[in-house]
Amino acid sequence: MRVLARVLSVCFCIVLVLSSFGCMNKDERRLKELQRQIEKYDVVIEAQEEKIDKLERYKKKYDVLQDKLSRLTPGTSEYDEVVKENNELVRKMLRDFPELETYVKYR
Repeated sequence: MRVLARVLSVCFCIVLVLSSFGCMNKDERRLKELQRQIEKYDVVIEAQEEKIDKLERYKKKYDVLQDKLSRLTPGTSEYDEVVKENNELVRKMLRDFPELETYVKYR
């Protein structure tokens, strides 16, 4: 009877050890999957940050051109030149950010 109790005890210990390894493997797999997802989101975040930077550069250029226009007399060649430059900038911006189409007017 004691031998049987010891055998059962050893078997129980083996089952516990193996089941804990199984849990560790599940946890490790889950952790690896989470790391892969984080890497994917990092790529997405980096791409969005680049788009934001590009849009901010466009905005700064646009603001400079709008400031120039506000100081020029409409109808002059210099004014017309800045309007053309402004419109080209807006076209570029809309090519890169078509979702802005509804917010932008240009000639």
